[in-house]
Amino acid sequence: MFKRSAVSLAMFLCTCSGLFGAGLTIVTHGFNSSARTWVDGMCRAIPRYAGLSGTNVSYYEIYFTNNGVSYVPSWRRVGDTDPFSNDSGEVIVRLDWSEISSSSISTYDVGWVIGTVLTWTNFIGDLRGHAPIELPVHLVGHSRGGSLISQIARVLGTNGVWVDQMTFIDPLPFTGDGPAVVPVNVLYADNYWQHLTFTFQGDPVAGAYNRELTYLEGGYFGLYSQHFDTHLWYHGTIDLGNPASDGSAAIDIFEREHWWQGDESQGANTGFRFSRIGKGDRRSDVRPAGPDTSRVRDGFNRRYDLGLSVTNNRVSLPFTSGLVPNIITASVVGTNRGTCGSTFTAGFHYQWAQASVRTARVEVVLDRDRNPWNTNEVIAASLLVVGTGGATVGYREIPFRTGSAFEGTTHVFLRISSGNSRRVMYLDRELMLVPCSPPALSVTRISGGTVEVRTVGPVGSEAVLLRSHDLSLWYPVATNVLTAFPWVVSDVIILSNRFYRVFVR
Repeated sequence: MFKRSAVSLAMFLCTCSGLFGAGLTIVTHGFNSSARTWVDGMCRAIPRYAGLSGTNVSYYEIYFTNNGVSYVPSWRRVGDTDPFSNDSGEVIVRLDWSEISSSSISTYDVGWVIGTVLTWTNFIGDLRGHAPIELPVHLVGHSRGGSLISQIARVLGTNGVWVDQMTFIDPLPFTGDGPAVVPVNVLYADNYWQHLTFTFQGDPVAGAYNRELTYLEGGYFGLYSQHFDTHLWYHGTIDLGNPASDGSAAIDIFEREHWWQGDESQGANTGFRFSRIGKGDRRSDVRPAGPDTSRVRDGFNRRYDLGLSVTNNRVSLPFTSGLVPNIITASVVGTNRGTCGSTFTAGFHYQWAQASVRTARVEVVLDRDRNPWNTNEVIAASLLVVGTGGATVGYREIPFRTGSAFEGTTHVFLRISSGNSRRVMYLDRELMLVPCSPPALSVTRISGGTVEVRTVGPVGSEAVLLRSHDLSLWYPVATNVLTAFPWVVSDVIILSNRFYRVFVR
């Protein structure tokens, strides 16, 4: 909350009420602008992106109102469906700070407020006790908004929260604002900037994949049109149509042929392609804009050992409280194909800025869609991990079985939690599971009242053998994980009738 030109934490606390599937994307504007123009157009284009894992999203606005004393952040759902009903797990937010974007209030202060409420479990009531930052976070900011997302990421980092991606679009901090930088808690950063105007022009950002836009004829009109064309350029990497409109200006065949280089495929292989939803390879050595330009991997975090060589390409944080444990990367180790009931392995990097005597729980969760909150999930495995401190990251692998209840395309996510703090991330690939054959059961009398029950079924599945004397009441006899050999159980018949059945999971 803002008291005209400053933040009042005490009043703010009293005033406010709460790669690959499932994420939080926040898009915001810059100086003297609004989220209800091109920002809204960009947000509404995301559900139409071909790589979206699902058919719908949950769309919100976070905005500020002046109650006569302070500026207070609020929220409202502006489109699509409830976050517990959508099948993509994606939450899209247009961040509208138009009430204060042309004032002397610093982006340090605005970023502090937004970064703080994103960690609250009671800010967006629709989330029913979940903090928005439980999902991987993608921050997108144009012009002065580039400074704002830097400060949001910085505040999240001081709370121990990792940001999956920051996207700068012609970043232009004003006097008194925080610089456009990439903090150490950001996995990937990209920046699209121009020097085609005399005043409103962005700059490269250290630690990001930097793409200078050197030709932006067409699109917007006016004195500062190239500055606005930068966000239209990025919009054109989400909406690949021809024409493609953000509600204020449009791209047609002329822009498609001139604004992007050959390897960028007229917008299809750059920009939003590097997001979780886009599923592009962020570690690629490719230079999409041509020789002597930035490599895609230049934006990947190399401050830590996350799969690339280590060098410090991030800006340090003043401190980190370690409030939240994080999954940073999550992937299927080895094959993602098998029979239902097969065993797979998940590998993950994590960080929890706590001492090694503290432990957090990591769960492997099977899911029929990409929404981690809609209660159709099954926990397949879990383990405890120790705190890493803020200076290092950890890496672990965890095996898990799918069970016979899952077949075909199966999604898997990891959930790390400690107390009420938790975060989720889907694995980089779905599992492709061949349906299991039903279990086969045979009963043979051995001697007297002893019988031998043999079960053959999907290898790796957990089987439960049950018995009954009247086919109405069933009682468990034994449980076992099936192998390539028959599972044999001996049982003694006491009553005259005895029936057996088995189910696998």
